Amino acid sequence: MSEISVYESQLLIPEMSAYDLHKWVWSQMEGSHESRCFIYNAVHVRNGWLTHIRTPENLMPQLQPRVVTFDTAIGAEYGFSVRTVPYERHGRDSQDDSMKRRVRRILLDSDARPWFSSLGERNGFAIKSLDDPMSQGFVFFGKHRRKITLNDTLFTGALAVTDSERFTAALRNGIGRHKGFGFGLLQLSEV
Repeated sequence: MSEISVYESQLLIPEMSAYDLHKWVWSQMEGSHESRCFIYNAVHVRNGWLTHIRTPENLMPQLQPRVVTFDTAIGAEYGFSVRTVPYERHGRDSQDDSMKRRVRRILLDSDARPWFSSLGERNGFAIKSLDDPMSQGFVFFGKHRRKITLNDTLFTGALAVTDSERFTAALRNGIGRHKGFGFGLLQLSEV
């Protein structure tokens, strides 16, 4: 049987900006801060942020994490919940060839379903069932008060593992983009 064990903490963090939350989570990790070695999800609630943090090693002993083990064998099935930012990248911006940015098309609701299925395939799982995605704007201010807007979409449903190695990486590293800002933590439950 293929398994992965990770360390997880769930806590309520007092009210602060999304960027300050991002900095706070980084500050809780022991060891090197040169690269992100954790994944987290934060949901804004009435009196703060309900935050779930996952690391491959015990990098946050002060938060008293619990060890969680997942079966990553091909065919293992789970219920899932994950917040992502679905969009497609297209060719370069034709208005200014000097810009290296690619044009993005934000995917909402039904357009996000095939995108998420493809994301699952790339990360070692197939979608068994997918509830209607729930989208909302997520606006926060980053470094130097720069306004950042992301399309925060919650996907829930059931999945089956198709590639043990890729699924293990998805559990450790998250899926999709913007993981440094609390997106991409694949939360699993027994079916």
